[in-house]
Amino acid sequence: MEVALVPPALKTGRFLKIAAADSGSGSSQLVSFEGISTIGDAQELVGKTVLAKLDDLPEEVGFLDREALIGSSVFDAKLGFLGSISAIMAGPDQDVYAIESDGEELLVPVRREFIVDARDGEIHLDLPEGAIMMGGDL
Repeated sequence: MEVALVPPALKTGRFLKIAAADSGSGSSQLVSFEGISTIGDAQELVGKTVLAKLDDLPEEVGFLDREALIGSSVFDAKLGFLGSISAIMAGPDQDVYAIESDGEELLVPVRREFIVDARDGEIHLDLPEGAIMMGGDL
């Protein structure tokens, strides 16, 4: 698969081909590129954003359109219906859903291990105790 680097790397240019990829830990990936064989070559890529065409991604790579989740109903395994997503704050390790609930704003951290099911405009979570914050508690 060919990907674009943003901003472009000086020595390697804008486009690279992925030689291999492995799911790393958390939200990161370990990727090797054709033509990048030394530490010096790899150092030039540090801090670059890698862009790929959505149609080129393998099916097992999950694509999340955060904007499409706005308005989704959120349920917790213990508490039941929490409310509807009004905003999503993207973070490096986890997103935080702002949920409108009876005129209050709830802030809910969302990690992969909390998600039970997500489809048809509903997101079902199993949140650990203490995970939900009121918007005014910040």
